[in-house]
Amino acid sequence: MDSHAPPPTSAEGAGGASAAVDRLPLRQYLALLLACFALFLPGFFALPVTDRDEARFAQASRQMLESGDYVNISFQNRARHKKPVGVYWLQAASTAAFGGAERAEIWTYRLPSLLGAVIAVLGTAWLGARFYGPRIGLFGGLMLAGTLLLGSEARLAKTDAVLLASILTAQAALGAIYLARRRGESAGWPASLVFWTALGVSILIKGPIVFLVSGGTVLFLLAVERKGAWLKDLRPAAGFPLAALIVLPWFVAIGVQTDWAFFKSSLGQDLFAKLASGQESHGAPPGYYFIAFWPGFWPFSMLAVLMVPWAWARRKEPAVLFCIAWILPSWIVLEIVVTKLPHYIMPVFPAIAILTAAAWRDAFEGGGVRLRKISAFVAVTGFVVCGAIFAGLFAVGTGFLEKEPNAAGIALGIVTVALLAYGLVWRLRGIDHAEAPLSGLLIGSWLSTAALFQFVLPSLHPVWLSERVADLYRQYSACPDSRLLASGYTEPSLVFRVGTNTLLGDGAAIAGNLIDDPECSLALIERRAAGLFFTTLKKHNKEAEPLATLRGIAYARGKSAELTLYRLR
Repeated sequence: MDSHAPPPTSAEGAGGASAAVDRLPLRQYLALLLACFALFLPGFFALPVTDRDEARFAQASRQMLESGDYVNISFQNRARHKKPVGVYWLQAASTAAFGGAERAEIWTYRLPSLLGAVIAVLGTAWLGARFYGPRIGLFGGLMLAGTLLLGSEARLAKTDAVLLASILTAQAALGAIYLARRRGESAGWPASLVFWTALGVSILIKGPIVFLVSGGTVLFLLAVERKGAWLKDLRPAAGFPLAALIVLPWFVAIGVQTDWAFFKSSLGQDLFAKLASGQESHGAPPGYYFIAFWPGFWPFSMLAVLMVPWAWARRKEPAVLFCIAWILPSWIVLEIVVTKLPHYIMPVFPAIAILTAAAWRDAFEGGGVRLRKISAFVAVTGFVVCGAIFAGLFAVGTGFLEKEPNAAGIALGIVTVALLAYGLVWRLRGIDHAEAPLSGLLIGSWLSTAALFQFVLPSLHPVWLSERVADLYRQYSACPDSRLLASGYTEPSLVFRVGTNTLLGDGAAIAGNLIDDPECSLALIERRAAGLFFTTLKKHNKEAEPLATLRGIAYARGKSAELTLYRLR
């Protein structure tokens, strides 16, 4: 990007104190909604339940429905005191609306994540339109919708897409208040009420993470501008009690019910521990998110890099400054925190998408033909290179797992070649509009992720061991209340797919329970756990009859697995 190009002077794109308030037309919101469904639904129903976080969240939500206890959170008989209750309530409600706890279909638990991703996209478009006009709002929303990371989280029954929606809503309200005051106006009561409501909801979803983003934004703006009068429009005297009304009832209830053990576990053993050490083998040095951003924001990563000099040249403009304040403090803190996962950085994606969309538009409208060609070339090349690597890895990887060529993996490679041809043909026809390369990248994102989530991943039978075990268990279970006893392979997805009464334990415990209930119990034993299982049976003069053996990959542990289903002779 040409960082020396003059900033636009029209209302649309100025993003300054004099910019007009723009709103996205209803038809563009509908277009964004259709784009979200096109991007997020492939694989939404086809992808099996994944380990380990998704299966744990879904199973805990299912147990709320089974027990009728909507205060405590548990996985089987173990307390799950890691995250607040918000997502569990949403997953339980969405599943209750589609048949209740007896359904073992993971998609009902994924609906809140899908809704959260859609809200995040629409909210990004709304804020982008307020900052830079409807066109940038539409561009920004489409960019966020097309990113690989949001597309992945929209398909998983976890907290992160819902958390993004709540944080984005709070940030949108905060941005509206900030820019209104910079224009000498007042955003009014609605914006402040939305901010505090979103704050309370976000705390119920994932605790204090919202304070990192919104608090970091406010502190950065105060440090740079040394002006805080606009914060009065947040109306904390009315807003804080509203947020407390949302948060406190459940926090008090869970504290009383667990004798305050929830806070000791969630704060001391989960949140604070992550600051000091890499929890669950997820530690990484600073710089991790710079690397993770490239695949996470794909296929728009290259455009985001080109946005940096554009944003720096306009850093004093209120809209740009607000987005920088949104991105930098959170990014720096997350790089310092020892525990790292790719989705932790996702709350700053909306601000990156808005700035990237604005920079891209300026390159086409104010940068001249040469700059447009360079920008388009970088965009198309970035997509083609990343897409080719992406396709090659899955074509080779799936063939390796399946021990034969994978049709979906090959199709993904063909899609990449087709997109390369599309880009070349488009370049030969000339470069006149910013929409042309963006549409190519968006179409490429849709085609490749649709192939990935709808065809490639579900077809990797060796990694979906819990699905195969559930089918096998239903084939051999002899009683209506049969119970699976598992040792060696104890992934949460197994509990979700087979049932809450599934017993997970060591070989001795499994053998003992099989002896106690030989008619209605079956034992699933991983090869490495077989020694203790058979030793215990031998002590009781019992023998087990093998029914079937499955081989595959326990991907959460990164190890191969050989599982045999037994019944007592």
